[in-house]
Amino acid sequence: MRTAGSREPFHRGDRRACRSCSGHRSGGRRGSAAAMVLAAAAMISAPLFAADPGARIPTRIWANDAHALQETLLSLAAERLAPVGFSIGREHSWMSLSGPFPGPGNFSVQPAWETGTPVPHLPLIFYVWPDAGPHSALTASVAVTLLRDVQVARRRLRKGSVVTCDDLQVEPRDVRTAPARSLTHSCDIAPGSVALRDLTLGDVVRDEDVGPALAISSGAPLDLSIAVGAVNVTVPAVALADARAGDEIEVRLQRPARILKARVTGPGSAQLVDRSL
Repeated sequence: MRTAGSREPFHRGDRRACRSCSGHRSGGRRGSAAAMVLAAAAMISAPLFAADPGARIPTRIWANDAHALQETLLSLAAERLAPVGFSIGREHSWMSLSGPFPGPGNFSVQPAWETGTPVPHLPLIFYVWPDAGPHSALTASVAVTLLRDVQVARRRLRKGSVVTCDDLQVEPRDVRTAPARSLTHSCDIAPGSVALRDLTLGDVVRDEDVGPALAISSGAPLDLSIAVGAVNVTVPAVALADARAGDEIEVRLQRPARILKARVTGPGSAQLVDRSL
């Protein structure tokens, strides 16, 4: 027989009473802290969701049972996270309460995380207290898949090809697997930008994947200008790195085989700066 104090998790879709109450051992301190911090606001009555997603104001809700509470917390989390480009994957979500669900009634809830946090810690924590008073505050831990809206390639983009916002589309990706510095949900690509690496359909596009056109690509041939006294000699070489005009890179001479340092002067050209000759 399950009791209100059982530790089994309450999964989304299970409309029975909450089975994940973890007792007062882990939630008592959190509940007390929530009461101390939020007691002054307990009498505030707000709309279902605050108009300002970042407002530190308790939200008033009604919940018949633990399932309804979980669904409402998921919706509240989705609304609070949407303005900063996050969404919630609900398919395998579940909730754990620090104590027994007190029964149907009005509740005040408050997210424990700051809305401006780059990536909120999981599970998402909410302080929940019924109208009975702040001394009966609960801590709700909501496990979800946190998704971030990122830009992905809509088609294959070869290195050096022109890229516009029409070549990208927004897709939600798990924050645990999305590359760092991914382009966010708003596209802001400067005119004339090109792909700085080969991109395939569905690849997440990072900041460093798109930018001004390169003067020289790694592995491309170039004309290396070498000053010999008052005379300039041009010899063939191969770039060993991507570069724009003004960048210093290593180049490889064909004959004799040597690696030297040069400054890129324009498309397909560079000036020797290595003084070891």
